[in-house]
Amino acid sequence: MISVLGLELDIAIGRLEALGYDIEVLEVRSKKGQQGDQVRVIKQELTGDNRLRLSYSSFITETKK
Repeated sequence: MISVLGLELDIAIGRLEALGYDIEVLEVRSKKGQQGDQVRVIKQELTGDNRLRLSYSSFITETKK
């Protein structure tokens, strides 16, 4: 299994599905609930044969001027 930690969610899913994995996704939010502008994988878990759970969160990457 390759690591997709830190990748944008869409890219991570595409790479893993190309390798034959079934993907389940789980959103993780902070208590502040701030919406970011990029969605990235923060955790990956093997949950069965060829089945992965990707936990993801949104990050604020644009600075305010």
